[in-house]
Amino acid sequence: MLCLLQRLFQFLLSPFALLWWLISHTRGWLYSAGFLYSGSVEAKVISIGNITAGGTGKTPVTQLVLAWAKSKDEWEVASLSRGYHSELAKAKNYFHELKSVESESAKKYGDEPTLIKNRDSEIKVFIANDKLSACQKITETLKGEKKSLFIVADDAFQHRRLRRDLDIVVIDVTEPDSNYWPIPMGRARESFSSLNRADAVILSKTNLDIKRTNEWKKRIQSSFPQLPVFSLNYELGELRSLNHGEMLPLQNVALVSGIGRPESFDFLWQQKWQKALHHFQFADHHAYTKEDVQKMESQGKDKGVEAFVTTEKDAVKLKALVDEKVNWTIAPLEVKMDVETEKRFYEFLDQRLI
Repeated sequence: MLCLLQRLFQFLLSPFALLWWLISHTRGWLYSAGFLYSGSVEAKVISIGNITAGGTGKTPVTQLVLAWAKSKDEWEVASLSRGYHSELAKAKNYFHELKSVESESAKKYGDEPTLIKNRDSEIKVFIANDKLSACQKITETLKGEKKSLFIVADDAFQHRRLRRDLDIVVIDVTEPDSNYWPIPMGRARESFSSLNRADAVILSKTNLDIKRTNEWKKRIQSSFPQLPVFSLNYELGELRSLNHGEMLPLQNVALVSGIGRPESFDFLWQQKWQKALHHFQFADHHAYTKEDVQKMESQGKDKGVEAFVTTEKDAVKLKALVDEKVNWTIAPLEVKMDVETEKRFYEFLDQRLI
C-alpha cells in the first residue's frame, strides 16, 4: 500500500519535475549560447557545487580547498557563502564580511560561514546573495593586500552569471538513485549531463559505501573519460566539549543534527563509538531556538540520555542555547583523502590555478 501511494505521489509530481527540467536545460543553453550574461573578476574563483539539493558535503570540501590556498603565501584567501536560513538572508540584497565569530554569528550570518571563520580566523569570510556582485566587491576590498586573490564560492555550480576558473562538483555516493530525479520528484537541480561543465568531481563519503563508489567511478569515466575524479572519506574527528572546559564521560548518548544527510552522522557515530539512544534530526541549516534545546534536553532525560553529541556545523548555533549543566559534545565531521589521492588532487589544483 505504501509503495503504491509513493508511486501515485511521484506520478502527481512528474509534470512539475518535467517543468523544472525544461527550465534548467533552457537556462543552461541560454548561458552556453551567450544569450545570458556571464561576468568575470580579477581573482581566481573556484566553485564548490553539486547537482543535487544539499547534503553532499560541500562545506568540508570548501575547507579543504581553502587550506590548500592558504598554504600559498602570496595569495589572499576569501570564502563566499549565501548564508542559508540566516537572518541576513531574509533581506532582498545583502553583502557582509564576517570579521569575527560571536555567540549570535551563526543565527545572523549562517552556520557554514561561521564554521569556516571559527576554524580559521585568518580567512576572509563573506556572505552575499549575488555571487558576481559579491566577487566584484571582494576584489575591490582586498585588491593589493597580496599578489593574488583567491575566492572559494560555495554552491556556485548553477550560478553561471559568475565565470569561474575551476568548477568542482561534489557527489555523495550514499545518495539513492531516486534523488537524481528532477525536483520535486527527487533532489536533482541539474541532470547528470551537466557534469560536462565540471573540471573535477569529488566523490564524498566513499568509505561508507564502496560498491556505490565504484559504480559512480565507472559511470563518470564512461561518460566523461577526461574528467578527474577524486575520492573523499568521511570520519569523525576528535571529540571536544561544547559547553565545558574538559570532556566529560560519554554514556547513553543522543545525537543532534540539522544537516543534509543525518544518516551519515548516525552511521559514523555507530562505527566509531556505540549506537545512540536517539537521534534528534532537524532540517539542513535549521535555526535552533531555546525551545528546541529545552525540548531535546527534557525528552532526552525521559529517555535516559546522559550526553548530547552534535556536529561542528550545528555546534556554532547551539553553543549559546544549551544548558551548562547538561553534557554537550562536538563530534567534528572530518574529510580525508588517502596519500596518493591527496597528492594527485593538490597537483591538479596547482596545475589549474597557479
